[in-house]
Amino acid sequence: MRLQQVAGRDRKVDIKPFAIQGLPTSILPTQLLTETLNDRQARVVSLNELKDKLEAMEGVQFKQFNSITEYHSLMFDLGVVARRLRSASDRSKYYRLIEASLYGGISSTITRSLRDYLLPENSGVRKAFQDMEAAAAGKPHDAGSHSRYPVRSRSV
Repeated sequence: MRLQQVAGRDRKVDIKPFAIQGLPTSILPTQLLTETLNDRQARVVSLNELKDKLEAMEGVQFKQFNSITEYHSLMFDLGVVARRLRSASDRSKYYRLIEASLYGGISSTITRSLRDYLLPENSGVRKAFQDMEAAAAGKPHDAGSHSRYPVRSRSV
């Protein structure tokens, strides 16, 4: 992800999401993304310089995305994030999770909100168990019954 402050605009940055795939483990990402100027200084290379470096490397792929949503979709497909993060609300909750992990101390409200976001309740699973319980007991399912444990029958 490349962030660049927009000239003359406070609090405005230009986000250019990109991904590098197939990078050999012997190469550190900082070696590609920065250029050492002297013992105490380095600079971040431009995207064009980065692309040129990567084109010279066999098997390495560079992909630039048109939107942050496309970038998050790839991260979901690769298993990096738990959700696709398509909406601003999803991204905001995910960013709060990252921020909380960096600074520590998550409030119970945020914990509950994040749990509900990352692990939404699947009512279909509950219904499937209720249907199995009803079938095992040999009676039609009663929407009002809430058995805590599935009934198991065994045939000999």
